Amino acid sequence: MKKLYNLLTFLILSAVVYTSCTPDKYDLEKTDIKSEDLVEGIAYTITHDTENPNIVYLTSLMESNYQSLWSHPQGRSQTQKDTLKIAFPGVYKVLFGVNTRGGVVFAADSAEFVIDEFYSGFVDHILWTNLTGGVGHEKTWRLDYGSYGLAAGPLTYCEPQTTWDEWQAGTASIGWAPAWVGNEWIIEEADKDSRMTFSLIDGAEITTHKVTEGVDEEGTFSLDVDNHTITTTDATILRSNNFIANATNWNQNLAILELTENQLMVGVRRTNDEGDYLYVWNFVSDEYAENYVPEDLPDPEPILPDGWQDDVAKVVSYDIKWVLSPETPFNWANLDGSLMNGDWVSPETYPDWTGFNATIPETYSNFSLTTNSQDNTVEMVLPDGTESSGTFELDEKGIYTFSGVTPEFNICSWVNLSTTAENQWRILSIEKNLSGDVTGMWVGALSTEKPEYMCYKLVPQMGNSEADASGTELDVDNTKLLFGNLEDNNDKFRIEIYNEYGDTQSAPPVVPADVVFENSIEITFTLQGITLLDGAAGSYKTAIQMADADWSISDWGDGTGAGETTITGDGTYTVSWTPSSPYETALVFCVDVVDLIPDLSDLTAVSVTVDKVVMY
Repeated sequence: MKKLYNLLTFLILSAVVYTSCTPDKYDLEKTDIKSEDLVEGIAYTITHDTENPNIVYLTSLMESNYQSLWSHPQGRSQTQKDTLKIAFPGVYKVLFGVNTRGGVVFAADSAEFVIDEFYSGFVDHILWTNLTGGVGHEKTWRLDYGSYGLAAGPLTYCEPQTTWDEWQAGTASIGWAPAWVGNEWIIEEADKDSRMTFSLIDGAEITTHKVTEGVDEEGTFSLDVDNHTITTTDATILRSNNFIANATNWNQNLAILELTENQLMVGVRRTNDEGDYLYVWNFVSDEYAENYVPEDLPDPEPILPDGWQDDVAKVVSYDIKWVLSPETPFNWANLDGSLMNGDWVSPETYPDWTGFNATIPETYSNFSLTTNSQDNTVEMVLPDGTESSGTFELDEKGIYTFSGVTPEFNICSWVNLSTTAENQWRILSIEKNLSGDVTGMWVGALSTEKPEYMCYKLVPQMGNSEADASGTELDVDNTKLLFGNLEDNNDKFRIEIYNEYGDTQSAPPVVPADVVFENSIEITFTLQGITLLDGAAGSYKTAIQMADADWSISDWGDGTGAGETTITGDGTYTVSWTPSSPYETALVFCVDVVDLIPDLSDLTAVSVTVDKVVMY
């Protein structure tokens, strides 16, 4: 007996007001459309492809100023013409509707069409096979609680527009990939027994058993192998009760990021007041889970770069004074040292629940930890001025063990800086500038409850009058900055920070005498308003132009210098220069973008902001 597919009507859509459609004239020569007017053959047609009858065309006959609404076996759509590709024989229903000035109107009755034969071409794809086991088979999946060597836990947070291609290429922006252990609030343990099954036995069907939701569902699904999405009807994927209200679409065109024989990852867009984000639910096949034998592997560890001991010792004849970063003082890290919250880059980017904001750094500005790599002594000053001294050991893994000092104080709200019970920190990563100087070091205290580190960013400063290793920031008055086609005899777009022979000489954006550095200088700037002509090159080298007061140190860059970068359009860029000897007092201080001028559609639309100049 041929299976009859009963579809949900557009109960949700009927409540939506489509403000974009306000026609002056309505079909069938009536002021308003009524349900009785939306009849097959008059308001719309359902036709089969002449060569492949399993391809079905849904075509609206209404005027184009009416938005068409369809509910069909493969989901819902709002197009004038839709194409269905139905693999399995059966009797299928279509409900047609339109938006009118009085609201959404649907046909009084759904129309039916018949598929007589099975057509394997629509499901003969590796993704269909991975999801269902193939035609005539079914496959059961469960949520991955992080026990099978695939995902860290049942849920991964990603940027809203994350795509299959980005995930497959390894370029997806992951906000958080928490382990379930230690984050049990994400989903109850009882849902380890929840299951969903995708079947290609006489149709494309989904069945679910949801423990904490307390429902068993039966529905249909369609898989778009080109766009890597899945649509379900009358059933939803497995999920956590805690997240159901956070998203409005659990059925239509859900993003698939991974689909192998053993692993499935499905993304659902968050739509509540927390902001747009992608909840990616991680699943593992029942067969794989039940037969999984974990490898006896050691826990991952941070991998530090070659020469890291010299980096943290710096110059052995001097102390290093470490302070807590005012920009990114704390985070959490995985066992391999990678930060869990990579988008925390300034006080403004920390979420409110951390309690950290731009007013906090001042409260711990007195804290310092001064280490001497010659005699392994350490001196500590806490934020309240309390001083102590002791010794430290640093082993080959990058683990500090302190004696006589215990770094511990409150950073903000409930966040504390502290070492482990053994008074230890482990170096997780080392940050450097373009010149190779250490600008920061993440150290972490291993949690006793979770496989993670609570970590802190220390910024180095050199003792004994040596220049601060974190750099000295130069004040720049952007209101006096000049930029554009400042030299008519070439095609360079110039950013003039100071030029004794230019217009900034009389109104300098910087104090020339303040431009003093021994090791290097970094200039970070933002370009906006760039529109390129058709056929433009699309990428342009920077060229630093520097000269000091007596012309003894200079650089007339041609775009090939080690610290140069490539401009490709609007964005924030950083360039750097390392002189052969100390540089004192600016005579010429510019950054050129080579050959950009003739490729610009509108030079006047381009703006420049110098975000930061740091001297080392």
